[in-house]
Amino acid sequence: MTAIPSRQRALLKRALFASIGASLLLPIGVVSGARSILGSSSGRNVDGSVVPLPNTPTALLASVNDANEITTLTALVLDQSGAGGTIVSMPVGAAVETLANETPRRLADSFGIAGIEGVRLDAEGILDATISVVGVAGPADFTNLLSVVPSLTVTFDAPVVNSTLAPPDPATTTTVKSRSTTTTIAPPLVQTDTELLPAGPLSLTPEQAVAALNARRIGDPESARLPRVKAIWESLAAAVGTGLSYEQAGVSDPDGSTPSDIGVFLRRLLTGPIQVRQLTANPIAPEGTPPGLDLYGLDPVEIRVILASVAPSSLTIGADMMAAELVLSIDDANLAYEAVKRLEYVGIAVALIRLSDSDTLEETTIIRHVDKSVIDNGRVLIESVAGPFKSVR
Repeated sequence: MTAIPSRQRALLKRALFASIGASLLLPIGVVSGARSILGSSSGRNVDGSVVPLPNTPTALLASVNDANEITTLTALVLDQSGAGGTIVSMPVGAAVETLANETPRRLADSFGIAGIEGVRLDAEGILDATISVVGVAGPADFTNLLSVVPSLTVTFDAPVVNSTLAPPDPATTTTVKSRSTTTTIAPPLVQTDTELLPAGPLSLTPEQAVAALNARRIGDPESARLPRVKAIWESLAAAVGTGLSYEQAGVSDPDGSTPSDIGVFLRRLLTGPIQVRQLTANPIAPEGTPPGLDLYGLDPVEIRVILASVAPSSLTIGADMMAAELVLSIDDANLAYEAVKRLEYVGIAVALIRLSDSDTLEETTIIRHVDKSVIDNGRVLIESVAGPFKSVR
């Protein structure tokens, strides 16, 4: 739902005032205690009076093809109830943080360098979040994980095509002779494209869904595959509906603990309603990018909006930042984005985004505090976001 511009601006100001007030209510000076708040599994109040921080563990599932190449990366966030949650699709070509003298590289490339733990570390850096569980699923394992789900109904805008490379048949070689040596050169591999599934509405088995997730036509950018990946995850969420029974999913009743196995984590997700998000991927080519590298930049504000909404207990916040709760009176993604962007600009990290129980929020610009020096030192920056204000203890 989107508000008209004038109402949206008013709501933005209300949300900013509420969130800044919450950030300064934290009895931790400049926010040296932010990490302890975000790391609490029991849920401590962000502003001392509103809502406990929910326990929302996050896992990372990497699917690989028969060549052991990562084809999809998906963050799985478990709802605080222990059933259902959120699927966040990440581009495997997301640019990771590198040193100034390092060559730019993709998130999936970390798998060949340091295995799944290397992918976990780089993904945590991209998301600014702690990933509790990681796992890799090949075609057979992934199909088995999804075998408890009814058939998936999905519509593809284009045929699903997969490429393979193989020596020519019959195989030939080229011999190059010089005065002292003879070199045999293998022929170039031949690319074969195979249509796995047609365009249009389809009912997929788990095996077909996994094949579609893994499919990749050589030469196509990942951006061409991302809509298909999202469509498959959305079809999974639709098939699950309000959630499979624990017996159907093959898991026990939630006991409040975080599943340590990626398979159990995913199955637990299937026992409740699922929402699907996909991170926006923009093609980039920073200096030093190897020719042809399919590299993407992500939007850190978008990431924070998503994770502060669905995975607040997984977020990590620097000890030098104030932590804020953002309270919105309407469910408006644009409003949340603009509020988070402005707060992050002045060094206030949004730790939790929620909807207000009331349609009205305090419009008076009053910022409560526990340390007046925090207000005085940050007055210029805060006024650049919220305008003139008065402070009370």
